[in-house]
Amino acid sequence: DFETEAVDFGGDLTVSIETIEHLANPEFFLEGLRTASLFFTIPCYGDKANKFHKIEYSEESAKELIERFFPHLEYRMENGHMIGIATKNI
Repeated sequence: DFETEAVDFGGDLTVSIETIEHLANPEFFLEGLRTASLFFTIPCYGDKANKFHKIEYSEESAKELIERFFPHLEYRMENGHMIGIATKNI
């Protein structure tokens, strides 16, 4: 359970595909990642609510969230999805 138990993934890379928007507290998940890099996708449709999403992200809000934990972010937007790689250190 990524919302109540501490996550401590080791290694070099964590992959999170269409996951973060399903968490009510994504900060808890991201803070627990000990990996150097994160490859992720997040749908960024803004206010188009999806009943399965706990949080709906815009491009800007997703960028701000990821950069709080992984300061080096490269991404592109494709069909309303942010696809990116973020690192803690370069």
